[in-house]
Amino acid sequence: MPFPYDVFSLAYWHMSRGQRKFRKRIVKESFGDVLDYGGGIGDLSLKMARKNLNVTYTEVNGENMEFASAFFKKMGYNIEVLDVEKEQEKIWVKKYDTIVCIDVIEHIPHPEAVLKKMAEHLRDNGRLIITALDCIGPTDDAPMHFKIDFNVEKFLNSFKVFKSNTYNWLWVKQN
Repeated sequence: MPFPYDVFSLAYWHMSRGQRKFRKRIVKESFGDVLDYGGGIGDLSLKMARKNLNVTYTEVNGENMEFASAFFKKMGYNIEVLDVEKEQEKIWVKKYDTIVCIDVIEHIPHPEAVLKKMAEHLRDNGRLIITALDCIGPTDDAPMHFKIDFNVEKFLNSFKVFKSNTYNWLWVKQN
């Protein structure tokens, strides 16, 4: 089955030295029940499953999700795959120890609603691993980005989710 350029472009990006190091840190910081929200081609979900974590992968139905599903099956991992647009009730039915949201939140028109769901469904001492919280909006290189125009830190703090001192992309839910 042929896959579009986007799948290969993402795979190439994820293989870059900086991304490999970053993703290795993400896997190291992840534990327990994991939600990979907007998991793209699924490479990060697979790495977390290899660490024996219970992974739920979510993505918008399309080529990336199709590729990830086939990838998981071929590699022999039982990773739950959910359509982020059509299966919200299945995604948010439980709480997670780790929620990963890498280069996704800037693609959501109203990120407050998603961040609220993430904060509410993160277990105490759980970790939210998230990037692109300071998106300035559409640019020539990224016309599909939305501006994050609210105080994300204050918003997440209101749900007892606080930025770690270790990484700017790591947040921890306090009791």
